[in-house]
Amino acid sequence: MCTKIKESLLRGLVATSFVKFFSSQIIINMARKICDFNHISPDLNSEQIDELIGYYKTTHQKWFLYKQAHKHYKLIKYAARLTSGAIAGGGIASVIISGSVLTIISLGASLLIEILLDYKNVNENMNNCKYAYQSYGHLMIRIKTALRLGQFNSENLINDISNLDNFFVDICPLVGKYKKDYHKKYAAE
Repeated sequence: MCTKIKESLLRGLVATSFVKFFSSQIIINMARKICDFNHISPDLNSEQIDELIGYYKTTHQKWFLYKQAHKHYKLIKYAARLTSGAIAGGGIASVIISGSVLTIISLGASLLIEILLDYKNVNENMNNCKYAYQSYGHLMIRIKTALRLGQFNSENLINDISNLDNFFVDICPLVGKYKKDYHKKYAAE
């Protein structure tokens, strides 16, 4: 079927919208495979390969969870800032129309939203989750490199994983509520 599509693309018979849909479906299906490595070094034995793939799966899950938490806090931050700005803009508009009492009330509500954001540490949590998922992403690259090159030091890798885990447990919020999303997206793995 793939060769037929390529031939029809060369002839120009397939609509571009179908091609975009088909290529996006291929990308989505490829992205959902966690452990689809294109090369594994023959220098590693099966126990080392299983160990590295296990590390990769757990690191991938942590990466996904912290990325979802970052998206969540980013959404909260921007929604609250938009609401705060809308309320403040309404307060300024009310000065023109009615008087200063409504202005004080609306600006107070806007200030209350900003105080709530600071109290909940939304910006700090967002930045910490971003740092966490970036660090786990670097660790996944390191594990892939070990699989491809065959140079694997288990002790150093375990130390790095435990150091990252201990660090992010202390500074980041809990991300267990996103495990359902992870299992829905990567159910076949």
